[in-house]
Amino acid sequence: MRILQTTVILFFLSVSELLFALQDVNFNSTREEIDQSVLFARVSDGKILYEDNPDLPLTPASIAKLFGAAALLKTFGLNYRVGTEFFHSGVNKNGEVQGDLIVVGRGDPKLVSEDLWKIVADLDYMGIKSFTGNLVLDNSFFRDAKSHDRVEKVAQNSYDSPLSALSVNFNNYELAISPSPKVGELANVEFYPYPLEGVPIYNSLKTVSSQKRENLEVTRVLKNGKDFIEVRGNIRVSSPLIKIHRSASQAFQLTGRTLKAFLKGRGIQLKGDIKEGLLENYKNKTKLFSYKGQAMSTYVDDFLAYSNNFMIDMLINLLGASSGMKGDTYEMGMKSLDYFTSKKSFPGKGFYLEKASGLSNKSRMSARQMVSFLSELSKEDAFFPNFLANITVPQTDGTLKKRFQFQDALPYQKMIRAKTGTLLTPVSVSSLAGYLLHPTGLIAFAVIQNGKVGKKNQANIINLRKAVDLGVVQFLKKYEEKL
Repeated sequence: MRILQTTVILFFLSVSELLFALQDVNFNSTREEIDQSVLFARVSDGKILYEDNPDLPLTPASIAKLFGAAALLKTFGLNYRVGTEFFHSGVNKNGEVQGDLIVVGRGDPKLVSEDLWKIVADLDYMGIKSFTGNLVLDNSFFRDAKSHDRVEKVAQNSYDSPLSALSVNFNNYELAISPSPKVGELANVEFYPYPLEGVPIYNSLKTVSSQKRENLEVTRVLKNGKDFIEVRGNIRVSSPLIKIHRSASQAFQLTGRTLKAFLKGRGIQLKGDIKEGLLENYKNKTKLFSYKGQAMSTYVDDFLAYSNNFMIDMLINLLGASSGMKGDTYEMGMKSLDYFTSKKSFPGKGFYLEKASGLSNKSRMSARQMVSFLSELSKEDAFFPNFLANITVPQTDGTLKKRFQFQDALPYQKMIRAKTGTLLTPVSVSSLAGYLLHPTGLIAFAVIQNGKVGKKNQANIINLRKAVDLGVVQFLKKYEEKL
């Protein structure tokens, strides 16, 4: 069980020592029925600047990703790159490989179409024109027994895809959809950028006039062990090209079909089938190359900015697979994360991190515990500047892009570096944690808000976000008034 109960004398100043009073700032101006835990503290000396129930453990949602981000940068370093390895069996006779193409996954969480284009181009430039054998995928680096728990039989989203050491495009289907030039005809629906063999698309999407209401529904369905895509509804004749993503149910099949499609698109023939296998079972094999992915710091930047659950879960598996421990790689990754956090000071009790993504209503932490962690990270000279730079800024891409947009917030936008968190069930969860880059010194903060357990009508997430944004700006204004 991931519970830490280390008690330290840190950020335990009395209310009378606060820089200003609770009533000066309001993080629930819309008066939603919630519990909240809030703390703002100066990093240089631990001085508490504002608090409200700072020791109340609540569900944190995706601000939990900050723990995984720090652990990954600490463990692997900023420039670590995951290599996907390519081999062939048999012999290469003038570009015809008389054997299998073997691909070994090492846990790259962001192997996407642009990478596949480079990979097949490299094979082409190496003079390879065909493989007489199979495309063999080695996924053995991960041993994530619970990966398929996240797979739905019917999916209308892109975030519940299975995990695999060899994954492409976040284990998502990508579809390109555009209207027909003629009203009344079926719209154009294709996989992007190449057709995928073995995955039917059932298209009943009709092109309608620009005056009619548009209603587009795209569903991935798993039936009898196979995926198919259903597209129905209406699309306006004036609509632009739309790209939609849906999670695959089987990472192995999607990866194989996608790579085979890219090989075909480059003119490289694969005569056999797509199969799972182990590199170690081949006595005679030749290494073609190892394709290196992006730097670890880039991956961290991506999953923090977009709160990408697939990426953080893949990287926790990588952490576990690289630890040398036996067993389920995700569980081993969480044990490694536990070890990392155990070296930090967590005042109070009740800290519990079930999933690194924060996609759990069982995880618990208080604002004081988060702020203590963020403050201690500032001492990590090897990676803290990069960690700080990776946290999202308002008005940029990511989950803060549309936050802090009101007039009073504009002067403070560049000061804010924060990770958001949201859950909708069984209770509303809205959270925000990070740093304020104030000219007088760095401030760590956390705001965690949970709807009331058992309440049928939960707190409105949009209202909570607006109130927190307003509260942060109120805090900065009051802070500057006191200086």
